[in-house]
Amino acid sequence: MTSCITCRQTKVQHSCGLCGEALCRACAIFMDDTTFSFLEAVPEELQHHHYCQTCHAQTVEPELEKYQAMLALAREVFFFFSTRKKTFLIDKKAREEIFVKDCVDRNETILRLGFKAAQLGFNAVVDAEVEWDKVRDHAFQKTLWKGRGTPAQVDAEKLHSQYND
Repeated sequence: MTSCITCRQTKVQHSCGLCGEALCRACAIFMDDTTFSFLEAVPEELQHHHYCQTCHAQTVEPELEKYQAMLALAREVFFFFSTRKKTFLIDKKAREEIFVKDCVDRNETILRLGFKAAQLGFNAVVDAEVEWDKVRDHAFQKTLWKGRGTPAQVDAEKLHSQYND
């Protein structure tokens, strides 16, 4: 008879996705598919739905902290649309554009573009365009957003002083 690795309860419902140890519902740490949704390629060890406390602390928590830090950087990324008339100084610009598609709304599209730019080490997205398409599935209709832009590095202090003058 198997028992939970943590509390030794015999009513086992799950197993850890990494080590395979038996877990009861109370001791299992659940992860959903949206936890690392901004990553393009989620590592295999982070794709499981159930973790024991040891595996979660050793494997998932460090990656989750890195992901949250990158998400915080993405929220601070400057975003400039291609329709912008006022000029500003760009220190460095990426060679290739970044793209996102199938986003729920405009804000998520902008945040996903910012996340990709932050992953590449840039603090701005320039020449950006955000568009939406209505998709009909018989009687149902939904809006899907997509966007593109070029990651760039701008001097934040000069940019703030330009807007404050």
